[in-house]
Amino acid sequence: MKDTTGLKKGRKKGSLNLVTQTTKQVIAEILENNLHTIQEDLEQLKPYERIKVMLELMQYTTPKLKAIEVTEPTNRNFTPVVIDMTNWK
Repeated sequence: MKDTTGLKKGRKKGSLNLVTQTTKQVIAEILENNLHTIQEDLEQLKPYERIKVMLELMQYTTPKLKAIEVTEPTNRNFTPVVIDMTNWK
């Protein structure tokens, strides 16, 4: 519900609340203090598992791209690239 009193209340748009900010700081410190251990753990994984973990972690560091619509003429021939990872071990 929009404030119709004209008084400014609450946090500024986009600002983090104190709990969220503190939680993010604690998690960042834990990760920073254990980078070597995390790297060693990743190296012990199978390639398929390592890629899976890295893709999961990327969602927190890489902005998600919005899907786009291809407007190229449909009469152009192209071969799609397919990577089958089901048999990786």
